[in-house]
Amino acid sequence: MIPALDRGATVARIVADHPQCARVFTAHHIDFCCRGNVTVAQAAAEHGLDLAALFAELEGALAARSEGPDVGALSTPALIAHIVDRHHAYLREALPRIAALARQVARVHGARERRLVDLTGTLKALRDALEPHLDEEERELFPLLLDPAADRARVLRLLGNMGAEHLAVGRQLEQIRALTDDFAAPADACTSFRALWDELAHLTDDVLRHVHLENHVLRPRFLGPVHRYMTADHARLEALLTQAVADPARFDHDAFEQFRAGLLRHIGVEEKILLRDARERRGGEPLPIAVRLRRDHGALAALMVPTPDAALVAEVRSILRAHDPLEEEPGGLYELCDLLAGHEAELLAARARGAPDVPLAPHQDGPRVHRRAATALAAMGRA
Repeated sequence: MIPALDRGATVARIVADHPQCARVFTAHHIDFCCRGNVTVAQAAAEHGLDLAALFAELEGALAARSEGPDVGALSTPALIAHIVDRHHAYLREALPRIAALARQVARVHGARERRLVDLTGTLKALRDALEPHLDEEERELFPLLLDPAADRARVLRLLGNMGAEHLAVGRQLEQIRALTDDFAAPADACTSFRALWDELAHLTDDVLRHVHLENHVLRPRFLGPVHRYMTADHARLEALLTQAVADPARFDHDAFEQFRAGLLRHIGVEEKILLRDARERRGGEPLPIAVRLRRDHGALAALMVPTPDAALVAEVRSILRAHDPLEEEPGGLYELCDLLAGHEAELLAARARGAPDVPLAPHQDGPRVHRRAATALAAMGRA
């Protein structure tokens, strides 16, 4: 029996639960590893895809799935062993072999196909980034993750470094896809040319799956209590926003009001507890990201005043799509708060969980309200 897909789940969550869906997202250029914390609906809208058709493809992938290990159910030692034995071993063998093949094809066809010369440079940069990355994970990060007595602050720092390096690798893979026209070889390409394109397609697919496992299956097991609580609240709010516009013929005002109450409370937690705590632990120095977050908070709060409709939800979503990663991703607000709080991080998370609800005023409309919202959006460069 084909399992039902959660229509409100993020792209990363879908792939974590159903790895066979990765190929569908890859085919549509939907990033499920470094930028996978968006819902399938958001990803479909961003790429101009029909949501029902996309879910049909995903369900087709489930129906045709091949049996393999359920990596999400593996213990942490077994998951790390899988990453090293399956993905690290492949990269250590494939990177030098593909680089050599690329140089060979460039020597023969480079005068006619200038992109082949550029491709060899991009592959060298990818190899220069990945090989030390693999070494650092195997030598430092993975042993720490397996050590119950490891210093938590060091673990979080190394996980943050891992995430930042994954983003850089993702950009290099995008360059490879662009240079190869999405791995579509010219009609008159020789055997070596076609072999290179096939190898690069396989390399890209493997790296995306590899990065996804580390970002969305392994890393979450070691997130701090602030990060776990606040990202779960992001997911709850996104589900409510999705529910509000799920039926194009009927805006769900009850769902939106729950979202509105939750969002304003969430903003209050960040402003009055997390950012304030971080500033105090930094000797009165605010986090560099605080100005940007507060600007976003102001715009979101202003959009909670007018009577909502589908267009307002789309505006809110577009802000959150850029805002939430600043808090969730490596080096973001939540990770920094956990790091700064150290052994008191659980106490900080408890304060966040215990924050009271924010009283809601009735919606207001009119020129003054809309001017205020427009001014807040203009401060973000969105008006």
